[in-house]
Amino acid sequence: MTGAELVARTLARKAAGENQEYPGHAGKIAAAPPAPAPLAPKPPPVLADCPHRSAEPVDSVQCPTCRGNVQVYVFACAVAAHPTCTLSKTVRGHHTCRTCKERPPA
Repeated sequence: MTGAELVARTLARKAAGENQEYPGHAGKIAAAPPAPAPLAPKPPPVLADCPHRSAEPVDSVQCPTCRGNVQVYVFACAVAAHPTCTLSKTVRGHHTCRTCKERPPA
């Protein structure tokens, strides 16, 4: 079969709605899947002002579970069991206010 004959046969099959490679799909066009719904931004945790936590951060550390270069603020804490804390991210070596039993309820 020459190249011209192959092209003519292919064009004839396409015109007839035939799919040469996948006959079961002949003439069928798959619909695009629906776009995923946009994710709502996660609200920050609601934490009551803790009488043990310093008002200003004393340090910042690299977030171990975040993508990119994200720093987590570290605050001084007056509780002897954990002298430093973060607001909500668990970082090795620092307690977190989110799970603190000494923090007053919100």
